[in-house]
Amino acid sequence: EDEVKETHWHQVLQHILSVTTFLSYRGLVFRGSDEVVDLVCNRNYLGILVQLAEYDTFLDEHIPKHANEGKDHVSYISSAVCDEFTEILQKEVLIAIIQEIKTSKYFSVSFHSTPEISHMNQLTIIFRYVLDDGPVERFATFLPVSNHIEAEFARVLINFFEKNDIRIQNLHEQS
Repeated sequence: EDEVKETHWHQVLQHILSVTTFLSYRGLVFRGSDEVVDLVCNRNYLGILVQLAEYDTFLDEHIPKHANEGKDHVSYISSAVCDEFTEILQKEVLIAIIQEIKTSKYFSVSFHSTPEISHMNQLTIIFRYVLDDGPVERFATFLPVSNHIEAEFARVLINFFEKNDIRIQNLHEQS
């Protein structure tokens, strides 16, 4: 029975990862103003899971049994699990981008500061470099900054380079 439960939850996580990857890759909105299944305002994450359940008997059984039960009920379709998967994917993508930068050797960086929804200032980091199949431009990350002074931008960027073992000597352009 434990093996059956483990297999069940493993399948749930596979579905969640698939939907999370789909939305992330396309830069689509995950959640809306409500976490209740079958409401229009719950947006893409829950909406896609419900849509898949029309054709997927596994999800068709899982969602009605486990959705909308509240915080103390395990469902793995909650926003917390979605956020956790998104964070894991973000870290993996950043690792891949940093590896590409190191492989290509020379790179340029573009950055600017912008406040996010909670009014916290952040530095947007975009890298440009050339791979064997041509030039690429990749958004890498947001980094928190305390103010809009150029020295702060430089400090945060240099710390990012050092933390990720990116050689600043290979930086050929910045904007």
